[in-house]
Amino acid sequence: MKLIFTFSFFLISFICWAQAPSYCIYLMSGDITVSAKGKPAKKAKLNQFLSDNQELKLGGKAQLTLVTRESKYLVLNTPGTYPVANLSQNLKNYPPGVTQKYVSLLWKDLVASQDNFSSVRKSASVGTMGGVHRGDDCGGLVFPTPGLHTSEDNIRFTWRTIPKSGNYELVILDDQLNDVLVRQVADTIVNVNIPKELGGKVGNFYWTVRVKTSCEIDPAPFEFVTKEQDEKSVGSEQAFQSITDPIQQLSAIDQLVKDGWIYRAFRYFDKLIKNNPGNKMLSGQYAMLLLQYGFSKEAEEVYDLGK
Repeated sequence: MKLIFTFSFFLISFICWAQAPSYCIYLMSGDITVSAKGKPAKKAKLNQFLSDNQELKLGGKAQLTLVTRESKYLVLNTPGTYPVANLSQNLKNYPPGVTQKYVSLLWKDLVASQDNFSSVRKSASVGTMGGVHRGDDCGGLVFPTPGLHTSEDNIRFTWRTIPKSGNYELVILDDQLNDVLVRQVADTIVNVNIPKELGGKVGNFYWTVRVKTSCEIDPAPFEFVTKEQDEKSVGSEQAFQSITDPIQQLSAIDQLVKDGWIYRAFRYFDKLIKNNPGNKMLSGQYAMLLLQYGFSKEAEEVYDLGK
């Protein structure tokens, strides 16, 4: 009896594995159909999952980008018929970065048709904690993350709740760690107009939160630059728009995140989402990026665009 049970378990596991999707339609344009043996062809759909027993057919000028759970990708742009089982030999490595990580995290939710923001929020880890802290229940700084560079006039400052702290003091310091702005606040999210509050100063600054408890949080550095310095450092937005391959656009966004240009990465992702409406995978990736830096409301709005 035990032998029969064990055999049945492995048989079911094998069947489930064999039927598991191999690819997700990440991006597509033009006339594309999907068919399985003995069934009529149907028009391909964005974010549709494909298994090895299916076949793709691309018409003239059609283009298709597929991704795998392991974050590899494949671009098809030549008319013809493609058995899905034969596609693995042409896979490329998705450029490493945060958007690559999000593909794997989103895969399970999309396969299970868990089309809701709560599942995305659960998968995403919020916040790269900034600022070393001493004392119990000190929370931590969420955004700006250490090493942020930006020319945005309005910067959002976000930190985790510190129990029994009462009101907070949001403090911005200069590069010599002298206070240049101290603001009493009750919430853990504050928007600050930097040019106005800092009198037009640019350069390297630090920020922290002070409370009337034993908790101490070391200041985290960020840089405020002019619009001209911003473009000189990372190029113009027109240069980004000239990139026609969305995978390469995502690679450019990853590089911005890695280098600390988070607000610029947000703007580029905004443009990518607007150019690819109704794409659950892209919207989910952007939502996860926003969640990582504490932008929860914006993340939910972005995710809803993919529905």
